[in-house]
Amino acid sequence: MKLPRVVGIGFFMIAAGTRVAADVSVSNDGLRATYEEPSRRLILAPRTSGASFAACDHFAPVDATVNAVTVNDKTFGKGKGLEVVHTNGQRDQVLLFPNKPFFFFRTTLKNGNAQTVTNRVAFQALTLNLGLPSSALNTLGTGGLLKPDKNPGSYMWTAVADPASRRGAVAGWVTTPTAAAVLCAWTSPMTSSASCRMWTTAASCSPPHRARRLRPSRWAFSMTSASASKPMPTPLPKSMPSACPPMPTVHCTWYVDGASRESVLTGRTDFAAQTLKPFGLGVIQIDDGWQLGNTKDGPKKDLIHYNPQGPYPSGMKPTADRIRKAGMTAGLWLIPFAGSSDDPWFADKSAWFAKKSDGKPYDTR
Repeated sequence: MKLPRVVGIGFFMIAAGTRVAADVSVSNDGLRATYEEPSRRLILAPRTSGASFAACDHFAPVDATVNAVTVNDKTFGKGKGLEVVHTNGQRDQVLLFPNKPFFFFRTTLKNGNAQTVTNRVAFQALTLNLGLPSSALNTLGTGGLLKPDKNPGSYMWTAVADPASRRGAVAGWVTTPTAAAVLCAWTSPMTSSASCRMWTTAASCSPPHRARRLRPSRWAFSMTSASASKPMPTPLPKSMPSACPPMPTVHCTWYVDGASRESVLTGRTDFAAQTLKPFGLGVIQIDDGWQLGNTKDGPKKDLIHYNPQGPYPSGMKPTADRIRKAGMTAGLWLIPFAGSSDDPWFADKSAWFAKKSDGKPYDTR
């Protein structure tokens, strides 16, 4: 899979901006983003009260320029933004669109004189100010409902909130054709912080002097309030229009006992069919640990063969058949586009791997 190459800015147009020598702000009907000089801080706040609920220290390097820009996005239409232009050509943007209660963050990378491989790009951390100690907050994500200091990170989205008032913040990755994201929440004594880290799902090379939009290089962040009169609209339907079937209710073995094992899952399936299926449970998914492979670099990646010495010595089919017989769907964890070049099973499959400039496979966890 290749990320699209974009010459110059990418798929939206930016109007001419003005170099910032003092504070600059952009706003929509509900939110305001302000860049402060000389502290180089980014301040996110409601437009009416102006009371900051999130900030990013050192948002722009000292040698970067900051502009107020207008944008014309093919999905969200006309909007306003703050744009940081780095000396190496990289551009970071904070965008606001009418009737969208989110701050959108977007990055465009540009390499130098040599071909480069991009695997992971870190986004700036936002420090939240909810007016409460971190011990009073909860976080929610793909890892579950946890206190901030126990949060391991979340795939694609995360939320931090006061459970008493329901006031909090939510952040999420907006589109996923060629990239994914992890959002983390961690704490200091009186605040909770959130950061977004992005990595591509496949290594990609860029020729010299080319700009590349990390498509999608966009994540969204917003505050929520108990006083909201209706559910917060999400930018996802516009970014990824699709007709989706009803969302399944899934039991994933990872959060109980890893991949589980054949003997245990037999009884669990019978219990789930009798006790939980009437309330909507429809999928039992076996997670990481069932497969063969080399464990030197992350999970085992021979996702074609089960491990006969592992938790399912009879193979995956008998367990899958039992789940289906119970009237549920059998699910199996895997990693798309994954492989380990030093794994013997991949020895004759070197053509499957992206290569670095020296011809060696580009391995990543």
